[in-house]
Amino acid sequence: MLAGILLCMLGLAFTFFGKKIYETLLVVVGFVVGAIAGASLQPFFSGVSLNPTILLAILVFGGGVVGVFIAILVERVVIFLAGFAAGFVVAGYVTRLLGLSSSYNLFIAILIAAIVGALALFLRPIVIVVLTAFLGSVLTVIGYFAVTKGLTLNLSNIVAITFQAASTLLFLFLFIAGLIVQFATQFKKE
Repeated sequence: MLAGILLCMLGLAFTFFGKKIYETLLVVVGFVVGAIAGASLQPFFSGVSLNPTILLAILVFGGGVVGVFIAILVERVVIFLAGFAAGFVVAGYVTRLLGLSSSYNLFIAILIAAIVGALALFLRPIVIVVLTAFLGSVLTVIGYFAVTKGLTLNLSNIVAITFQAASTLLFLFLFIAGLIVQFATQFKKE
C-alpha cells in the first residue's frame, strides 16, 4: 500500500512538474557523481604540497562541475537514442505496412530513425515534457490501482492494471492534463 501511495505521489509530480524535476535531478546527480569521483582521486595527489582539505575541496568541486557537463552530454545522447529507437520502430512498421522491398527496409528505417533522433535533440524540451508526462501518468495509474485494489506491485499485477479500460482512461486524462500544465508553465513568455 505504501509503495502504491509513493508511486502516485512520484507519478503526479512527474506528470505535472516533470521537466523541472528532471533538469534539477540531472544537474544534482551529475554533480554528486562527479564530486565522488573527484574525491576518489585524492590519493593520486598525495605528493602535492597543498593542504589536504583544500586539495579535497578542489577535487570535489572540480569533479562535480565535470560531472554536470558529462551528465548533460550523456543526457543528449540518451535523447537522441530515444528518438532514434522510436523512429526505427515506426519506420520498420511503415515499411512493412507499405510492402517495401526488404533489402531497403533496414536502410530506410535507419535513415528515418536518424532523422527522428536528430529531431528529438532539436525539440529536446518538448521531448522531455512528453516523456515525463507519460512516465508520470503511468506511475500514477499503477500506484492508484495498487492502492485501490490492494494489489502488490509485481509484474503480473502491473500488466493486468495496464490493460484495463479504466486505467487507460485515467492514463489518458493524466497524460493530457500533464502535457497541458507542463507546456503552459514551461514555455510561457517571461
